Amino acid sequence: MIPRLEEAVRRLYDAFGGYPFNPRMSRCDHCIDDREFAALAAQPLEALDDDGVGLLVSNLMLTVGEAPDFKHFLPRLFEVHVRDPSGPVYSAEMLFSKLASAGWSDWPRPERDAVQEFIEAYWEDRLSSFPGVEPASDFVCSVAIAGADPILLVEQWWTAGTEAAALHLADFLEKEREQPNAWWEGKDFRAAWMALVLRERSLRVLERGAEMHGSGPHAELLATARTRLAERRSL
Repeated sequence: MIPRLEEAVRRLYDAFGGYPFNPRMSRCDHCIDDREFAALAAQPLEALDDDGVGLLVSNLMLTVGEAPDFKHFLPRLFEVHVRDPSGPVYSAEMLFSKLASAGWSDWPRPERDAVQEFIEAYWEDRLSSFPGVEPASDFVCSVAIAGADPILLVEQWWTAGTEAAALHLADFLEKEREQPNAWWEGKDFRAAWMALVLRERSLRVLERGAEMHGSGPHAELLATARTRLAERRSL
């Protein structure tokens, strides 16, 4: 994890530290039973275990709790995911969708700023290595579902200037061509993101990536993605 993301996680704890655990939060007893709820209440937030995180990601803002309850758990849920994407957060898209469900764009300014910085740091971290811990088809869809600004983030993709960022772009374009992420297929925000990603500047990123990568193991991926993007843009 890059230092900027480490700091962004700490900032989440600071921004949302004023939301205590609510022992009377609304919940479906079949989704989180009394034993499981007691375990959630007994654990310090920073030490919330994988079982608790998994339960909360599956049920918060659906059948358990409201926005203030989500805010209480938010720092730990995102911390666990960025540290171990293969862990208890079974779907990054489900986790990030809770930001939109809770209306984070209307939260108080310090909370919005902390979430925005986290999203930008998460984005930078995921672009920093390839193949990395998550495919681009997952992390792009996740931040899109959350309601992140596509212009800002795609601009970062274009200007990263790294081989890893170019490889993520190639991988993303190929996966979206073969089978779009089901979480955003048919959604209006997917069209906005794809309109940006398919611009000519993405061709330049793929070309620079191919130059840096040379005859490495992903040369075919970069070449194929560039050819298909050029063909699509010529239609």
